[in-house]
Amino acid sequence: MKLPIPIAVWLLFAWMGPAVAAQTGSPTGRALLISDIHLDPLSDPAIVKQLIVSPVSQWESILQGSQQKSFSPYGADTNYPLFASTLDAAAAQAPFDYVIFTGDALRHNFSQAFVAAGGTSDQFPAFAAKTEAFVVQELQNRFKVPVLAALGNNDSSCGDYQIPPDSPFLAATADQLAVLAASPEAKSTFQLGGFFSVPHPTVANQDIIVLNTIFWSTSYKSCTPNSGDPGQGEIDWLGWKLYTARLLHRGVTLVMHIPPGMDAYNSSHAQCDKPVPFWQAKYSTEYSALMSTYSDVVQLAFAGHIHMDDFRVSSASPPSLPLRLTPAVSPIFKNNPAVSVMTYNVTTASVSDITTFFLPLSSPTLAWSKEYQFDSAYNVSSFSAANLSSVAAAIRSGGTNRSTFEKNYAVSTPSPIHSSNLSYYSCAQTSFTSASYSDCVCGAAPPASRKHAP
Repeated sequence: MKLPIPIAVWLLFAWMGPAVAAQTGSPTGRALLISDIHLDPLSDPAIVKQLIVSPVSQWESILQGSQQKSFSPYGADTNYPLFASTLDAAAAQAPFDYVIFTGDALRHNFSQAFVAAGGTSDQFPAFAAKTEAFVVQELQNRFKVPVLAALGNNDSSCGDYQIPPDSPFLAATADQLAVLAASPEAKSTFQLGGFFSVPHPTVANQDIIVLNTIFWSTSYKSCTPNSGDPGQGEIDWLGWKLYTARLLHRGVTLVMHIPPGMDAYNSSHAQCDKPVPFWQAKYSTEYSALMSTYSDVVQLAFAGHIHMDDFRVSSASPPSLPLRLTPAVSPIFKNNPAVSVMTYNVTTASVSDITTFFLPLSSPTLAWSKEYQFDSAYNVSSFSAANLSSVAAAIRSGGTNRSTFEKNYAVSTPSPIHSSNLSYYSCAQTSFTSASYSDCVCGAAPPASRKHAP
């Protein structure tokens, strides 16, 4: 098994980022944003049995030896050739100070596909844990910087949205995440619930809190009995961490998989007054209260899950907490694979720009290239709450910002957004409660979209 990169080496890289920036007179650093990889190690049936019996340390050579060389098509999860190409494309933009992975390392419908590929249900938990470990190790070994990884709803050896607390899967993943090695407390909370807090790799007096928002999902159900209410334990823990951060005069960046607010896609297929929330109401309410109480502490957030390129910002006055939704590597929802590079201030952690790189699967050349830069595409100076609020308003009103958003949403593939459902997507950017979202959508939707509303 490959050993994790030593913490001392990571500290060197963390020091080098600000040092190099200081030498050039620009206090900025760079980080890689990646989400929803959904690696499918079953895509080549010829090597599945070999992967089952082999340790993770041998997986790379086994996968490289596969006869499968073409990339996953639209509608499929990420095979190894696409995963390797993604890492190569990201590495071409290095160096980075750290990596933010907003979850879902494992393919969809993994357990069923594993049995169909010749595995047994008894073998699946270990195979799922090895696949998770492989993705984490590839990110760590390729970039040799801290990887801040959240759990996605598919990251489980039990089932979709079913990860149980204090499970062997969590313990095995905790052993692979090198950022946990220097903090027994962080490793302990991850082993118990899949969430943790560590100091920011480069920004002084700043913490990164990685949440397990699967516990808060409306779809969550534990596959083990007597597991209690892990979501409540996590939200209580988050409140304590934010309270402590304020006392110690520390800022906080949040990393999660499922974002707060509304599921725009599924809501757009329902009545405008019957939105589909991502989280259970009690967790949404408690989280919203924490964000309001600690708006001076929580400065930035990252999520994934929807596979598309989007953002969230509160509609409060003044707006707070810019949240980036990183597009997916997996093209299963007919989006192009993508990764993003964030430029940030190494003193404040604020984001000056985000550049997205993508692989147009429909192109005969199949070459990664730059898709767009947020600041120039939307004519703003930074990825701030105030600017996101202005961009969201401009998207809602139409014009250039709307067309830019529609083009980039599915990463330069045909957008699911059109004039009759725009409000479902634009309202999700700023409205996080069912009531406020319904008011926004029903008030803005064309009559044909709300004809079934009372």
